[in-house]
Amino acid sequence: MRDASIEVNIEPARSGSNVADIYLTGPDGSLVAVPEVSGRLESPDRDVPALPVTVTAAEPGHYVANSMSIPFPGEWVLRLDIRVSDFDETPVRVPFTAR
Repeated sequence: MRDASIEVNIEPARSGSNVADIYLTGPDGSLVAVPEVSGRLESPDRDVPALPVTVTAAEPGHYVANSMSIPFPGEWVLRLDIRVSDFDETPVRVPFTAR
C-alpha cells in the first residue's frame, strides 16, 4: 500500500449496530482495489477479546462493514488487515470513540 491512503467513516459510532465505510485511494486520488480487507474490533480500555468484523467490497477501492456491532461506549480500535498481494498484508489501526 505504498503511496496509498485510507479513509474510514464509522456511522453512527455508538454502541449497537454501525457501518464502516473504508476507502483506499492512490496518490492521484483514484480508488485502489485490493484482493481482501479483513477487520477486528478491539477495546484498549477493557479486557474484551477482539471482535471479528466482516468487510465486503462495495466497489473497487470501497469496502464496507455493514454490521459492525459495538457492545458498549468508549474507546475502540478498528484493526484492518489489507491484503495487497498473495504475500503482502498491511495492518492499519483506526482509533475512534463510540458514544
